[in-house]
Amino acid sequence: MTAAPISERHEWTVDDLGDLPKDLPYELINGRLIVPSPTALHQDLCVRLLLALEVRWTRSTSGSR
Repeated sequence: MTAAPISERHEWTVDDLGDLPKDLPYELINGRLIVPSPTALHQDLCVRLLLALEVRWTRSTSGSR
């Protein structure tokens, strides 16, 4: 799994973590907030879902079902 900083903020403290969503996985390392990046599988599934929804929406708005 890869990880990336969530913000350009230079220093994070334990007190700052209270403002984050409760379900967000993170690590605080030497003042840097690190969150996991989405995997390739996650990205692929999101694209496939978006395309399927777009096809369904296009068909429903054009009158053909």
